[in-house]
Amino acid sequence: LDIKINNFRKIINKLSESNYEKLKVEFLCQYNNIYHTSKTDNKFHNFNKIIFEMLIYNNIVFTNLYCKILCNLININNDFSELLLNNCETLKNIQSKLLIPNNGTSDVLESINKNNDKYKSFILFYINCFINNLLPNDIFFETISKLQNDILCGIKIENNKNTCEILNEFLFFFISKSYELLKIPENNEKYLLIYKNIETIKLMKNKDFP
Repeated sequence: LDIKINNFRKIINKLSESNYEKLKVEFLCQYNNIYHTSKTDNKFHNFNKIIFEMLIYNNIVFTNLYCKILCNLININNDFSELLLNNCETLKNIQSKLLIPNNGTSDVLESINKNNDKYKSFILFYINCFINNLLPNDIFFETISKLQNDILCGIKIENNKNTCEILNEFLFFFISKSYELLKIPENNEKYLLIYKNIETIKLMKNKDFP
């Protein structure tokens, strides 16, 4: 299975809008064959987990394509649906995964940016999953609400400007990339609450609280 993982990684790393259909077929054919020959292997669950992580932590430009691949994988093996749901805890607590830049060397800042960019890919992948109805929208709104609450609490903490700026950056990323979800009529009440909280955050400044 280890050798086969490398083959999947090569396919995913070559994936683009122009070659998606061709590589999707290659990817799914290979996985389907492995599924039917190795699904009883005690390493197979970990094999699926590695493939899933290839999709969620990859090139941010192609998260929509990775989501489409996942849709097809779920049709073959529902374990991927379980992996998607289990990782929602990471999404709902995304702030715990972010690194906060303070004074440091360029290498340290590069490492921080690399980590935070990784989780932007993760977030955008999940937004695509919500758009494609792979997950209930309640999880999406719960995540934004929790992030907003953390910002509102964080503003009141002394010397917490860098943390609040990173959380604000990720809140803006969430909302700017999910407009399609936010404007669905049935989500209007939740959207208005998010907007109200944004207005509150804009009015609050660190200096307002000692």
